[in-house]
Amino acid sequence: TFIMSPIEPEDRLPRFGTRHVLVLLGLLGFANVYAMRVNLSVAIVEMVKPDQDQHQSQSGECPGQAVTVSNSTSSDHGGKFDWDQKTQGYVLGAFFYGYIVTQVPGGRLAELFGGKWLYGGGV
Repeated sequence: TFIMSPIEPEDRLPRFGTRHVLVLLGLLGFANVYAMRVNLSVAIVEMVKPDQDQHQSQSGECPGQAVTVSNSTSSDHGGKFDWDQKTQGYVLGAFFYGYIVTQVPGGRLAELFGGKWLYGGGV
């Protein structure tokens, strides 16, 4: 004969358990990691001094008149770094290639110490 274990009634099961906390913390952790990854792409706009060639009209309409647009939230001094487009590409590329390079050491450390400790320490 086949013996089945008794099933607990639904009113005795926990509504919000440890696995739900783990899922919530994982969600918040991955959202944080994604926000940090996107942050440099957004921040580099304010970090770099504006390029004067970028502000010239490409369409040929009214080339003699300069239009000034004022934004009260932007700073007047511009960025701190005098980087051209190529240098900005190197900075962003180095940051994102860092994710690729750290995959193998991160995997090995996860084997040695466990994924939850590595993930918790990394976030």
